Amino acid sequence: MVDDFFYKIYGSFLEIDSTASICEGRNRKLIISFFGYFSLVAQKQDEKDLEILKEIEEAKIKLKREFKDYCDINRNFRLDIWNKKQHSSYSVILKNPDISKFFSEFLNAVIKYSEWRNKLNSEQLLLIYKKNLIDRQQYYTNDKKVFEEINKILVSVPSDKLDNNKIIKQSLIEFHNAISHLVSIFYGNTEESNIKRAINHFKRGALDSYKSIIKDYYLLKNSGNIIYELDFKKLKEIREKEFKDIGASNNNSELLKKYKDIVNDIINNLS
Repeated sequence: MVDDFFYKIYGSFLEIDSTASICEGRNRKLIISFFGYFSLVAQKQDEKDLEILKEIEEAKIKLKREFKDYCDINRNFRLDIWNKKQHSSYSVILKNPDISKFFSEFLNAVIKYSEWRNKLNSEQLLLIYKKNLIDRQQYYTNDKKVFEEINKILVSVPSDKLDNNKIIKQSLIEFHNAISHLVSIFYGNTEESNIKRAINHFKRGALDSYKSIIKDYYLLKNSGNIIYELDFKKLKEIREKEFKDIGASNNNSELLKKYKDIVNDIINNLS
């Protein structure tokens, strides 16, 4: 797991974001940078290769620079949330194997989503983008003329401009929420419920990524853009078990594996 540098800098980010996210909106680009650093260190921190250590150090310098720029613009939003004079509870994070385990599950799901996106062509990416955009617009209007105007604009959007989404919004939010709990633990709030909540956010973020791939698959399948026929019975069985086990604490690893298997079927059969 990452060192205390990460929790200190994310704690400082939360002191600003707690207000800035309401007044200015959440800076997802910076959270993606935090996720990138956390993922890099979590995967490679035990390796002693000089090139890897150099890669981690360069990533740390880049994150510090991006965070400084964020602070320079948003420092007036800062709150004094954490008792920084208190001895940190970093050891509580290190000693809990489930935190590392379920972050790894989360990371594997995000990587799988990125793999899925990389296999899609420009037409498929545009179809998904268009459907998601129209779905969001339906919260505000059902006027078909609005959707026609949106479609006119989308026709002119270059496909290379749609390649930014390597982690879905929902999973990124779950990462942010999980790390927020871990920062709270770091600064002394070591209640068991806080640890469980952090782990549950990683679980939900992993499921969100897997489910997003399945939703994309059906969108493309129903539009005639994919030929492969997913085992629908298998999907129904997973969904049935998921809903029957709502509230159970011991089915998450099994559930994630089942979704991962379906996603692998989709990606491996994408032509």
